[in-house]
Amino acid sequence: MRLIIVSGFVGSGKSVALHLLEDIDFYCVDNIPAALLKPLISHTIRGTDEVYPRTAVGLDARNRPNEIETIPAPRPLELRRIGISCEVLYLHANE
Repeated sequence: MRLIIVSGFVGSGKSVALHLLEDIDFYCVDNIPAALLKPLISHTIRGTDEVYPRTAVGLDARNRPNEIETIPAPRPLELRRIGISCEVLYLHANE
C-alpha cells in the first residue's frame, strides 16, 4: 500500500493536491482529524486484499496538540514490514 499524507496550513493547496492525486487513481480523504488517521490506515489495509492500494489523506496542520500526539511516529522499517510505503507532503504558500 502507498500512503501519502498531505498536510499544511489553510490555503496552502492541500485540497488541490488531493484532487490531483485522486485524478491519478488514489483513494483520497480530505481534512481528516489526526485522531482518525491510525484507524483509517488500519481500515485501508485490512485483510489480504488491497482494497485501497494507493491512499492519500489531507491532514490539517491546525489539529489540537493532543490529536497530533495520536499520530504514530514514522518508523519506515516497521511500515515497510507491514507493506506500507508512506510519504509526507507538507505544503506551504505565501499570501
